[in-house]
Amino acid sequence: MTEEEQNKNVLVDKVELAKLLDRVDRLESTADVGRLGRYDARFFKKGPNVFSLSVYNGKIITSWRTLKDVAYKDPRTGMIVEDQQYEILFSNNTKLKVQGYEQFSDMRYKERVRAEEISRTTDDMGITITVKIIDTGSKFYGEELAIGAQFLN
Repeated sequence: MTEEEQNKNVLVDKVELAKLLDRVDRLESTADVGRLGRYDARFFKKGPNVFSLSVYNGKIITSWRTLKDVAYKDPRTGMIVEDQQYEILFSNNTKLKVQGYEQFSDMRYKERVRAEEISRTTDDMGITITVKIIDTGSKFYGEELAIGAQFLN
């Protein structure tokens, strides 16, 4: 073995290594996930945040707002009925009104593209995050968008 290889390799007894790996496995399986996450965030450098952006009809959804959200009891059935209406804003500044939460939810979760955080700014309106599309197979690849943090997940 060369000196360089000796500096890279560590000789450990198989039994001792198995015990150590078993102990690490037990500790990780019983650890408090929240505490581990806080520890990792504090002590380990992490890469850029990656978000999933919603795509509908070939356009990226950048924001939405609730126009109407009324719950009432249907006199015929006695069931609680919700009447909801949303306005969706797309990356090309077009808008679409949507009736009902089911359609709104389908729009937001059926097709997604991944985007990486480039920068983050804070102002009176809240936090705005500039993202860059990183899905290489997407027609939006490389496109940069500024989106409110409340619309990213």
